[in-house]
Amino acid sequence: MTVCENGILLLSDMLPVTEQYVKEPHTIAGKPVIFKDTSDIKAIGIKARRVIAMLRRGAKFTPTQPDVISIEKQLVVGMQKEIWSC
Repeated sequence: MTVCENGILLLSDMLPVTEQYVKEPHTIAGKPVIFKDTSDIKAIGIKARRVIAMLRRGAKFTPTQPDVISIEKQLVVGMQKEIWSC
């Protein structure tokens, strides 16, 4: 979990996505969430990599947690198919 200026970012709830699944920026109260401070961006990256490593070792954060490692593998396969079909 990372505390941002106006709230909390739950890294355990993150899902891997590719650009095709992002239709609009994430907003809070109609305003896009933007991280300008490079130290915040670096801290989020470090913590996100730590969460991913824990997930790869089989950690479960919630009972309803999706299988993000399986989702990641499927996205990678899809991206590889796109590259080879060009």
